[in-house]
Amino acid sequence: MNTLRRMSATPLVALAIVLGTTGTATAAADNVAVAVNTRDSTYVWRQAFKIERVYGDVVDESNGAWAQSSCEDCRTTAVAVQVVIATGDATNVTSVNLAGAVNQNCERCATYAGAFQFVLTPHEPMRFTEAGNAQIDAIRADLQSLIEGATFGHTLEEVDAFDTQVRALADRLENVLHTELVRAGGGNLIEKVRVDEAA
Repeated sequence: MNTLRRMSATPLVALAIVLGTTGTATAAADNVAVAVNTRDSTYVWRQAFKIERVYGDVVDESNGAWAQSSCEDCRTTAVAVQVVIATGDATNVTSVNLAGAVNQNCERCATYAGAFQFVLTPHEPMRFTEAGNAQIDAIRADLQSLIEGATFGHTLEEVDAFDTQVRALADRLENVLHTELVRAGGGNLIEKVRVDEAA
């Protein structure tokens, strides 16, 4: 049975991954986007996008995004997207997904952090179809273009609208995982179960 877990944007304890306040989190923090902005009237952004295959019985990969602003009229964005495909026994799945956004001593600042993690446990070798690889490349490029060209202001409505666009790209990626990930020897998996989606 293949299990697909989707986790997104849990805005607490992100500093444990980003700044290494706990040893275990830091060791497993293999996909992290960190954006810190301290210059007035500027835009700072970071993106991390990773697809990883793991083979052991422990799946503890971590994904994190941290955005922090300490300036005036500035914008800061961090987005981390991670896909983990566990092809081994995967008996101990403890993957972590964290995001945090902070405005510190800011005036008219807009700060966004989004972390999206997909963990699959098919227990056998998998590959993406040619169409799937092309779609992933397009999603990655679209995400970078969206982040680079972000024009959201400091109102909550504008940040929410940007978040909706980012989540739409995460939905596209999830669709690829459902439709374009096949057995290495050929054939689709029959059963795919969505276990968890964190708001």
